[in-house]
Amino acid sequence: MLNAIIEAVPVILAIISVFFILKKLRERRGAGNNSQLYLALVASLLLIIAQTSWQTLVTMGRIEDTTWANQIWTLFNSLVMISYIIRYRPDTDNK
Repeated sequence: MLNAIIEAVPVILAIISVFFILKKLRERRGAGNNSQLYLALVASLLLIIAQTSWQTLVTMGRIEDTTWANQIWTLFNSLVMISYIIRYRPDTDNK
């Protein structure tokens, strides 16, 4: 039971972040470069898909079918790292 709660935490956080990101995108409509927000939105959605898919397959005892969920995790992790690179690259004035 504790494991299920721990596995649910990132999904809950990602769902909250999706709502916050959508709100921010609505506020900033037409206001410059929103690429980081879109990247965060895609990464949050990928986290939800990967985490719930992986947990469902593990719960069903189908460990061998988790390969595609692991590939989604790889894409998610890559997007997070890309967002850090965009945010903190040396040629920008990010605070």
